[in-house]
Amino acid sequence: MVRAVLALCLIQVACGLDDQLVRCGDLACPVGMVCTSGGCATFEQAAACEGLAAGAACSASGREGTCTGGACHPVACGNGVIDASEVCDDGNVLSGDGCAADCYSDETCGNDIIDGVVGEQCDSGIYGLSNDGCTSRCTIEFDSWREVTGTVPPTRVGLSLVTDLDGHVLLFGGRDQSSLELLNDAWSWDGIGWLSSADPIGAPSPRRSAAIAHDIERGRIVVFGGIDPQDAPLADTWEWTGRVWIEHHPATSPPPRMFAAMTYDATSKRVLLFGGTANNIAQADTWTWDGTTWSQLSPPVSPPARSRAALVHDPKRGVTVLMAGSAADTLADTWEWDGATWTERSVGTPSAATPLAVYDAAAETILATTLTQTWEYDGQMWTQRTGATAPSGAFNGMAFDKRRGRAVYYKGNVAASAETWEWDGNAWTQITAVLLHPGFARTAAYDSARGLALLWGSGMWGWNGRGWRRFEAPGVTNTGLSPTMEYDELRDEVILFNGSSSETWRWKNFAWTKLAPATQPPSREGAAMTYDARAQMVVLFGGYSGGNSTNTRADLWAWDGTTWIERTDTNAPPPRSGASLAYDKRRGRLVLRGGSGGTVMLGDTWESDGTQWVQLQPPTSPSASSYGPLVYDPQRAAVLYVGAGTAGTWQWDGVTWTRVALLDTPTRRGLVVTTDVTGGVLAFATSDPSGNYVYETWRLRFESAVVSPERCLFATEDSDSDGFAGCMDPDCWRRCAPSCPPETLLCDPTTPRCGDGVCSMIEDRELCPADCS
Repeated sequence: MVRAVLALCLIQVACGLDDQLVRCGDLACPVGMVCTSGGCATFEQAAACEGLAAGAACSASGREGTCTGGACHPVACGNGVIDASEVCDDGNVLSGDGCAADCYSDETCGNDIIDGVVGEQCDSGIYGLSNDGCTSRCTIEFDSWREVTGTVPPTRVGLSLVTDLDGHVLLFGGRDQSSLELLNDAWSWDGIGWLSSADPIGAPSPRRSAAIAHDIERGRIVVFGGIDPQDAPLADTWEWTGRVWIEHHPATSPPPRMFAAMTYDATSKRVLLFGGTANNIAQADTWTWDGTTWSQLSPPVSPPARSRAALVHDPKRGVTVLMAGSAADTLADTWEWDGATWTERSVGTPSAATPLAVYDAAAETILATTLTQTWEYDGQMWTQRTGATAPSGAFNGMAFDKRRGRAVYYKGNVAASAETWEWDGNAWTQITAVLLHPGFARTAAYDSARGLALLWGSGMWGWNGRGWRRFEAPGVTNTGLSPTMEYDELRDEVILFNGSSSETWRWKNFAWTKLAPATQPPSREGAAMTYDARAQMVVLFGGYSGGNSTNTRADLWAWDGTTWIERTDTNAPPPRSGASLAYDKRRGRLVLRGGSGGTVMLGDTWESDGTQWVQLQPPTSPSASSYGPLVYDPQRAAVLYVGAGTAGTWQWDGVTWTRVALLDTPTRRGLVVTTDVTGGVLAFATSDPSGNYVYETWRLRFESAVVSPERCLFATEDSDSDGFAGCMDPDCWRRCAPSCPPETLLCDPTTPRCGDGVCSMIEDRELCPADCS
């Protein structure tokens, strides 16, 4: 428009009509127009932009426009001017060149516009965010429930066993006795069962007979060498951080080998390695690992070459003890390393080709097994423990569980199933390992600070994204039929209300404390509980009292960290028990649904803004139900209703319920639901449709068949190739800013997050080195 007016001005000047024009610098405007910084314009166009900044929206002659050059010019895609309603304008009306044909999209992933011309299948509006139905690169994700109940480790030989970073016992690798395939899995023993510990992505290649040690100084598990699937010795060095595997490429390294002896030497604060087999020849070299490189030592005296020896540090005496092993013959000697040289000791060493040894912190002696015999070494003499028959077999493993004060022996050289044994200081006892699961579920909560889905039923259990672990903590023993539990984000604690006895319990630092608040809600069963992030309080609603399911309640209580306060939100829903309650973080509302109003099953939906309840009238809704769980899914930024079997899974958008189209769905009943650290929602089922007890864990989340998920393991890693790494990636919010999901309406900027200078329990130095260096 501006160009057209200027052209008219020049034509009129050329025609000799200068006396009818308005001067505009070197140009002239027709009579009836005014001169602006952008050229000629009508009085109305200029007046419409008076006092407005360039680019501001305006209106002139009944047409919407943009203030450009001091005048209001009509919106026109393709004129090279980015109008107020436009995102871009590259001077044409073509798509696929970085500006859509309608000028409303810059054709980038994350702008909430699906640009099919550039290959987008979806666009959820946040670039770099997956697990919400659209990948970080704007391709479709599929929605599905998957069973993630878990399994038990296969029986194996040539495994590596060591004290874990948390004081329990870690098992790594070996050869599967059934398939004869080599393994690279890792499992943790907690005295009840084996829990899968490591992410197999990025793990060391499958191997057996690797050396392993716990580097206490650096908080790492170190793995060196072993045998690969082609029976070739390895010389690679790996470290397990408790969350991820890291391969090191040191400038100097021991030659490839298997059956090496390795332990942590607390005196030198280095990992110590001796011997092993390289090129079918037993070795006699001594090496140390400092976390960066290997150094070969040249002590004046060294033990004879050997492999399969036992090597263990004695912190009481400050020496590292090497015992027996094999070369051309079975050995029966003991050597001690003082940090400078080896010294042989005449201490009655038992003959053993494949000994296993640990430091027994309870007895302050070294405990060793030689096939079926059990021995102890006190620094003066080896003594056989008469009658203490050890689990038999070679190529097994032994480590000390510091948490429980017991030596753990893993016997994998059996075809049917592996055996786990423990030494209590007097005898070996076989422990029947179980598949770890809570057994029975009553209520659940999500501890975002630790990345744990917590479940209360047969004790307190925590799900870390891979499996369940029972927490050995004293406390609540009788919680009636339906206790309620919720995580208090502000106070970093879990609150459990034992409705049958009107008791309030706090779970903090992995231990229960019974509280004595000045005010308590009256006793009840079937109450609903959630955390109200707007009020920063745990809230409890309804239930029935007096053991009479028809004596329902409609009271709302809030926990302020010290006592319970009855909240008086007006227009409360009718009394009920078994209702479902969740907090919609994106919309800042309490959402309540269903329950039992005495003898009537309810299917209504209510919301509260913190002062007043409002009953909604959604055009579609799940069937009336009681005890059907609601949960806020931060990845979808929406509240979900999770029904068992044919009831389906439904999503609430504030107006209506929409049934979620799923590839699979749990058929089990008795569901307890919470969020999951790996993204999505976790459900634990306790019975099948016939009422038989089952214990299954299911996870609901979006998955892509073409884009790799972001692992959020390293500060420099970009697994999904979206251009964001580490905590700069929105996908990593669960570990980088766990209290602030994407699209959350209310988010306290003071909540823990990567970059606040504090290493929280969910962070580590691989993902957030600034906090955890």
